[in-house]
Amino acid sequence: WFKCEPIEWKIIGSSGGTLSLMSTLLLDAHNYYNNYDERKINDKIVYANNYENSDIRKWLNETFYETAFALSNDCITSTLVNNSAETSDVSNNKYACEDTNDNVYLLSYKDYLNSSLGFEKLNGISSSRECKTSDYTRARGAWCNINNYNGSYWTRSASSEFSYCAWNVNTGGYLSTYAVDGNDHCVRPCISILI
Repeated sequence: WFKCEPIEWKIIGSSGGTLSLMSTLLLDAHNYYNNYDERKINDKIVYANNYENSDIRKWLNETFYETAFALSNDCITSTLVNNSAETSDVSNNKYACEDTNDNVYLLSYKDYLNSSLGFEKLNGISSSRECKTSDYTRARGAWCNINNYNGSYWTRSASSEFSYCAWNVNTGGYLSTYAVDGNDHCVRPCISILI
């Protein structure tokens, strides 16, 4: 069983009449992509950790968007999401993908090291990146620390080391990589709204 509660959002940025919001809790458990295999799309090799063609991006912009905002999504604006290598762990990340236009998105590796978004600049244990799981998320099979209910959650950034790994934030708030098919990792959505 789980409680059905409204989603609470935290303001993490403001620019030109738009607010950037991030959920205060981890809202669901979901894989990044369903397997390790590379595939071809329009004769181009696409790796398992490609955010543009990931299961999690599709789920965020279809299932989650249509369910969470079923009553009204009028103020949500599409966001140009920078998925370049510069937003990941290294500036020459060969697994980085094209930029995307999304109604719902995940923050990048670099975003979670950005003090202007409210996070600590250094990667390590950090309460600024820790996030608790919701009752619903735990009911869906999310792994969490049983002492404080903090969960691990995905970023949109591909690992530069392995094509089958993406960056995530662990229960202690530090960034690490994890295999993309991890179904017990969580989702912390972001949206941009017009004010």
